[in-house]
Amino acid sequence: MNWELLQDSLVIALNGSAMLAMGLALPVSSVMHSVKEVGPLSRGLAINLFLAPLIAWGLAMAFEFSAAAALGLMICAAAPGGNTGPLLSSNAKGNLAYSVTLVIILSFASLLTVPLFLELLGTGEGMEIPLGKILILIGLFHILPLLLGMLGHHWKPGLAHIWSRYFRILANVCLVVLTILLLWLKGEILIANGWKPALAMALFVAALLLLGLTAGKSAGHMRSLSMTTATRNLSLSLLLGAQVFSDPATMIAILTYGLLWVCITVPLSFWLGSGATESHSTI
Repeated sequence: MNWELLQDSLVIALNGSAMLAMGLALPVSSVMHSVKEVGPLSRGLAINLFLAPLIAWGLAMAFEFSAAAALGLMICAAAPGGNTGPLLSSNAKGNLAYSVTLVIILSFASLLTVPLFLELLGTGEGMEIPLGKILILIGLFHILPLLLGMLGHHWKPGLAHIWSRYFRILANVCLVVLTILLLWLKGEILIANGWKPALAMALFVAALLLLGLTAGKSAGHMRSLSMTTATRNLSLSLLLGAQVFSDPATMIAILTYGLLWVCITVPLSFWLGSGATESHSTI
């Protein structure tokens, strides 16, 4: 069996179904109020688009990552707008409309930030970044499904809500199968890399969580910004790792972030929500 082909197919299915699910669940009118909140949006964009890549670059240098592993961390850092950010924000009883609005803007901004930061900070010695291919992949498997989902919600909101659940289930199934497959096929690289990459990834997630908790406008904004910022676009990162960069260490670095992100942010989101009141800003 061609396991590499199965891996690439799962990554594409994960990315497309996740973005389509978010678009189908998104009423455009619900985010208009959040767009007008210039201050919180500006802080969220600054943290996600500029501070996160700089933190990742500093950690990669401090922990002396290999070029391929540093590239994996930089892909995660430069790809904001993970579509599970609103889900974690909901668990934490944050401002859900703010989280959704931030994710949408970051999804489009990633068209510029991913190739920009990979070019400026993410290249190892002698490593070339195929900018054109990255832009095509982001547009085809990331932005296009999101737009199609939003259009579907606009035309048939009731039907779109139903189909959103199905595509979300498909995305979760793809993520679980892909994680198991990667650990089985390439898990030895994770062990061979030692403790330093795992510690660096954990520090990266923790730094983003703390930034969000200290930069929000209100308690609801802070919880949403924290969850949304720590949730990088894992599906897009896996897509780029599978389709653009061939070194297995790059994909393992991305997977390491994904595993640590789940272990840290998911329990934290429920803990934050257990002692908070429900935000009134919902989609």
